[in-house]
Amino acid sequence: MMDGIESNHIAVNESDLIQRLNMSLLFSPTYGDVRHDLSLAPYNYKGMHISSRRRNQSNLDSDQHWFQMRGSLIKVANNGLHNCDPKDPIQLLYALDDLITNVRLDPFKTPLNGFELSATVRLTDAEQICSGIVSYLNIPPSHKTIHRDSLDLPYVEIEAKQHKLKLYAPQPDTLRIEVKIDKMQFLGADRPRTLADLVQPRFTALLVSKLLSALDKIIWKYSPTDVSRLTQEESQLYLLGRVSEYWQVIRRNFTTESEFKRVEKQRSRERKRYNELVRRLWQGESPETVRQRTYVQLKRYEEIMRTPLYQTLLNICYQRWRYVGNLPGVVRLPKHLKLPDLSEIYPLYLGKFPTPSESPYCYIGQPGSSVDQTANLFSENTPLFQVNEVIDPARMCLRSLKQTQLNKFPKSQARCGFTNYSTHVKKVLNSPGGLNYPLDEVERILSATTKISLAYASQSLNNLRIITYSSLNALPLFSAA
Repeated sequence: MMDGIESNHIAVNESDLIQRLNMSLLFSPTYGDVRHDLSLAPYNYKGMHISSRRRNQSNLDSDQHWFQMRGSLIKVANNGLHNCDPKDPIQLLYALDDLITNVRLDPFKTPLNGFELSATVRLTDAEQICSGIVSYLNIPPSHKTIHRDSLDLPYVEIEAKQHKLKLYAPQPDTLRIEVKIDKMQFLGADRPRTLADLVQPRFTALLVSKLLSALDKIIWKYSPTDVSRLTQEESQLYLLGRVSEYWQVIRRNFTTESEFKRVEKQRSRERKRYNELVRRLWQGESPETVRQRTYVQLKRYEEIMRTPLYQTLLNICYQRWRYVGNLPGVVRLPKHLKLPDLSEIYPLYLGKFPTPSESPYCYIGQPGSSVDQTANLFSENTPLFQVNEVIDPARMCLRSLKQTQLNKFPKSQARCGFTNYSTHVKKVLNSPGGLNYPLDEVERILSATTKISLAYASQSLNNLRIITYSSLNALPLFSAA
């Protein structure tokens, strides 16, 4: 649901960032000394642009630059290749973790100055939807095209006061709906304020409502309509409603307040009739279809964020981010905070990630793929899981699999490693003699993989403990005389 993010002042350690990203310092061509009065050369990390600004200060002992960041989280998830496909919240969480732990910024102190809400749905005629917009918030659209792979794809943008609404085709047979937030006040007082807030489930309902509300405020038209088939009243209303200026009721154009209110109420009544008329006339994939598919995708997104697996991953990431925020110069993260590869998280990854061409297990849509071509992210019956990174098939236990075992893989082999971890924890908890430590203390020292394995099985340490003990205090070996 998120794509672009923007921060005007990211919280980083300047010297560590310059060294880590190898950002070029500018030198004087005459004397060869460092030009502290100039900005550093910009850096691109997987599609995320990081640039610097020179501080206006004379104290050379303190930080000389402050840094800005803007770019696409989806592009980071795709290793900087593109941002054409949607991502589920776990993939975006991993992308944000990738950015934070490699750039070593502090997400809890990095403010959000803007970001994009997005949904990408399958649509065979995106051109019809983009050309069918009359206005949004009484603002007429600006029509353009984007050039992708020798194709001119439709693009429409409407700029409001604090945000922009964009509808375009990032690739053939798809439609992306974006709300680009330029002023954070657009979201109200209870809004995400830092980079770490973006992945908090408590803000999801607000962001979903904003995106769906934007679709509801569009006035549409259906161009191929033959008005001769309409009644005279319907024909007149439709011809008037196709023009964006008809819906713009502005106070300064009226001499009296009462006349302004009368026309405003009249337009409100007419808009309901007009919308119903457009809905009845539209052939094929209509705006209602777009809204329904968007709703299904966003609700699925919201449901994933409420799962124990996502919450466990979020807690682990928060620990990792606090670590790198406090120790930006550390070489590597502690082993117990190491996240498993994204390919190990999903039980439905088989056939949904690209593998070497000689492997029989191919990415959906590629020649040789044995997976149903229609089972993809855009299907309403398919979970919101997809990945585009190259995965080693051997690590995913694919070597020993035969073609006939394809359908058994997702629920058996993908969870094999996590099941082993939870089984080991269960044996330790129920070993003879017992574990004489409170379970809340044991939970703190578990590795990230063990915590994820418990979340996969929807288990807790209390559930795994079979043997109960009446007291944690050991009996004395010898009684007092």
